[in-house]
Amino acid sequence: MAAIRRAVETLPDPRLSWNEQEAVDLIDQGNRMIQCLENWLLDDEQKQVLSALPRDMFILFSSCYLHDIGLTVSHGSASMDVDFKDHRKTGSFIRAVFAKSSEMIRENWQELNISSNAIADIIARVCLQAGNAFGDNHGVDDSEAAAIEGTAVNVPLLAACLALCRALDLRSPMTRLQIYSRMPEDSRMAIDRMKAHFKIVDVGSHPYINGTIRLKIHCSHPEIHRALKQPVFFLTQCKINC
Repeated sequence: MAAIRRAVETLPDPRLSWNEQEAVDLIDQGNRMIQCLENWLLDDEQKQVLSALPRDMFILFSSCYLHDIGLTVSHGSASMDVDFKDHRKTGSFIRAVFAKSSEMIRENWQELNISSNAIADIIARVCLQAGNAFGDNHGVDDSEAAAIEGTAVNVPLLAACLALCRALDLRSPMTRLQIYSRMPEDSRMAIDRMKAHFKIVDVGSHPYINGTIRLKIHCSHPEIHRALKQPVFFLTQCKINC
């Protein structure tokens, strides 16, 4: 894992069109997502399933660092020329970034210090499927079963974990972009200023509804509050199934 982090650190700084002054720190973002996974996203049963498969944990943690590397290049199909006022276009942009990242993982697995082409392919598939959660077809899977050396890999589970911990990272500019696109046009603010108006204060399993994560968020902006509560916000559509 340390070798992959070192490789990510050598990539060009990823920058977003609405905040060219501040690069996205992919290592810090990956660390936050792994902390989310380890501390409160996975329940005991899911932790037991994954801890029994160290290779799957490696694939998931690697995906946390690699899923946004598509932002480090000229973006190809992930054009920065997007009208983010429409949440569907925002979802298309985010999916394109995941797709570009998946392509880079497959093509540059040795430079990224991934141990084999087979593992790189699974990491790329996890990233690609996680990206599908940001569109209308939530969690779309490819049809081919995933396996390494004859052992199956639960790509849908790993992709759901990646998508959820990414969505729960409210410090991520891409998450703030989704919230921005669902706010009324006359109430929007600069995306890089939004993080001052809300933060997660507690996350855990819901005390009454099985299989549900409950978030407590302090929010000082009424339109951000409304955007977070929208039932169509994709976070409510992601489910983890072992």
